[in-house]
Amino acid sequence: MAVHLPELFTDTLVERLRRASALPVTAASSGLLLKAGHVLVAPGGRNLVVRTVTDSPWVGWQTDFVSETSLDVPSVDVLMHSAARVVGRNILGVVLTGFGQDGTAGARYIRQQEGVVIAQDEATSAVFGMPKAVIDAGLASAVLPLSAIADFVVRYVHTTGPATRASRFSALSQPVQAR
Repeated sequence: MAVHLPELFTDTLVERLRRASALPVTAASSGLLLKAGHVLVAPGGRNLVVRTVTDSPWVGWQTDFVSETSLDVPSVDVLMHSAARVVGRNILGVVLTGFGQDGTAGARYIRQQEGVVIAQDEATSAVFGMPKAVIDAGLASAVLPLSAIADFVVRYVHTTGPATRASRFSALSQPVQAR
């Protein structure tokens, strides 16, 4: 998860997310292995990337930091691009409320990999800039209210059967219950 906040607020964000989620939430650090069901938060002021684990006999991914320059740090584009590069078609990206266009280039790369991109709707966005840019570029697989996004993500990652494009997109055809 990449949120445009200064480094000073990383620990506060992690604590708030821990209280609001049943999932474990951790601030990402270099070399941290990605685990199913765990939330990693990019520390403010650092661009987080996902890399394939190269020094292990097991297939896996780990986090790292890059000095790639970007307008927004941490950059949603940098994170999405790196994740889509290693995960491929099974990637799911979510662009939430925020200023600017960060997330649009990452969403484009996800869609090129045949992944899915969810954008938050205007009605529930405090600032509609980032999701609007994704929607206007024609990159959103679905546009959902904030209250429906978590349910969609859970359904998507628990899709049964082979991880084919058709089975993953079947999650999109199911009605989403707004809370």
